[in-house]
Amino acid sequence: MSSVIQCLATQIAQTLWTTDWILIFLQTLIVLYRPDVADVENRVRPTPPPSLRSNYDFIIIGGGSAGSVLANRLSENEKWSVLLLEAGPNEPYATDITIMSTRLQPSSLFWNFTTLPSANYCIIQEIGCNWGHGRVLHLDNENN
Repeated sequence: MSSVIQCLATQIAQTLWTTDWILIFLQTLIVLYRPDVADVENRVRPTPPPSLRSNYDFIIIGGGSAGSVLANRLSENEKWSVLLLEAGPNEPYATDITIMSTRLQPSSLFWNFTTLPSANYCIIQEIGCNWGHGRVLHLDNENN
């Protein structure tokens, strides 16, 4: 199945000559083949402050690739209470397409850091390049 999708994506890329159409196509594939990713109703939701407990056994700051896995593993023990804190908003499902990270910057999904100007990298941008570090669950993992 993946070879069919790759072939179709290649043909579309050669025909349309624009990355926007490819990205729209990839987003459509995500909705069709991974409805769990696009299903907003069953995604992780923020917990309102009144619903928080007064204490936790573990508090994990950052829901990136390490924080989310650690929180999941710790929560397997029913005796432990785990709080996972993340600064950003809910991410759109388009963030599952790695190349979209460049299209989404700068935005509230990222910390919006920039690199220092240099003659060795980001030469086209005199002020430096966007350095995308996500502010949503798993987004750093998508960019690594």
